[in-house]
Amino acid sequence: MKIIIWDHNRNVIFERAQAVLSDPETAKYVWRTGVHWYVSEEFENLSKVHDAFPDKHLIFTEGCIEGGPQAGEWHTGERYGRNIIGDLNDHLEAWIDWNLVLNEKGGSNHVGNYCDAPVIVDTKKDEVHYNSSYYYILYWAFQQVH
Repeated sequence: MKIIIWDHNRNVIFERAQAVLSDPETAKYVWRTGVHWYVSEEFENLSKVHDAFPDKHLIFTEGCIEGGPQAGEWHTGERYGRNIIGDLNDHLEAWIDWNLVLNEKGGSNHVGNYCDAPVIVDTKKDEVHYNSSYYYILYWAFQQVH
């Protein structure tokens, strides 16, 4: 079993991680500290966790662009790029997209919180659309390999 603690926004990640990781008995069960990109871009908070607990690891576990598909918009890819770079520069070791592929509505979603995604599949027209965020992810993945 791999336990990820916090798994929420980076604005208070240090305080939350410190509460758990400062206890050696509890810390031995923790695999990674998870972080989301909502609320802030305080990337330096990841370094605070790393500096205090260098044997523990950081992983990005969730981020999405809310409001449904936003085809042709560059701000979505720019948010991905800014967050991937900022997080990796502050000791993040892994990055997982919350929704890599969604349908033309930005779902499926049982609560109606429709989002944008790097890839949008139009199930009615049988088309696949690649958004700017897809190309930002592809670029950074390619950079890590080479």
